[in-house]
Amino acid sequence: MTTIWKFLIKPGRNQRLRLPKGAHILTAQAQFNAVQLWALVDPAAELEDRALSVYATGATAMPDNPGTYIATFQVNGGALVFHVFEDA
Repeated sequence: MTTIWKFLIKPGRNQRLRLPKGAHILTAQAQFNAVQLWALVDPAAELEDRALSVYATGATAMPDNPGTYIATFQVNGGALVFHVFEDA
């Protein structure tokens, strides 16, 4: 049986999340005063580490291949825009 779980993330590189194996990441968005990532998961599956990076628009330290794009979100009324990738 599958369900949708959410996970707290923060801006920055080299983040690790413990998700059930085979989790399908759906999106990431600002929710209230935090940034959340939602994933379709099998709650009975064993956990594994997944690596994410969050880059600000205009970031100069972004690698040529940042990984698989997940989502873009805005904070502070759109004053700051970030982009979430699962590391390659």
